[in-house]
Amino acid sequence: MIEKAKPIAIKNFKSINKSNDSKFIPDPYKKVASSMETQFLNFMISKMKNTINKNNPESSAVEYYNGLINKERSNIMAKNNGGLGIQKLILNQIYPPHLRNKASYEYFMKNLQPNANKQKIQKYSPDVEKKQQITKADNIQKDNKNE
Repeated sequence: MIEKAKPIAIKNFKSINKSNDSKFIPDPYKKVASSMETQFLNFMISKMKNTINKNNPESSAVEYYNGLINKERSNIMAKNNGGLGIQKLILNQIYPPHLRNKASYEYFMKNLQPNANKQKIQKYSPDVEKKQQITKADNIQKDNKNE
């Protein structure tokens, strides 16, 4: 008798990739995407407020504090439950998923350090050049005397 084939357990690689995805995104990219989502939400909230008809115009102090409240609301909305998903869309554009691996992350962090493996560039100064020419001439004279 032929036995029925048992179903093979296939792991969902997309869900595995998503869980490890964020740890290989450098912090500067995360901050940019988060701040862009916050700015968008702040803009959206302010435009929504403008659609309401107001009978009495507000003073500049009230407008200022309403702006602060809108900014805080947008910060809370962006950080609560992963925001609206705009941050993920922005990250997909500025740091694509195919770069989200250990090698790319380590390369980014290595190059993030200031002056790491970089050649020092000296500023041109005519005085330094003259001193170098004098020391070269002195070395040539010493070599000629030694011969």
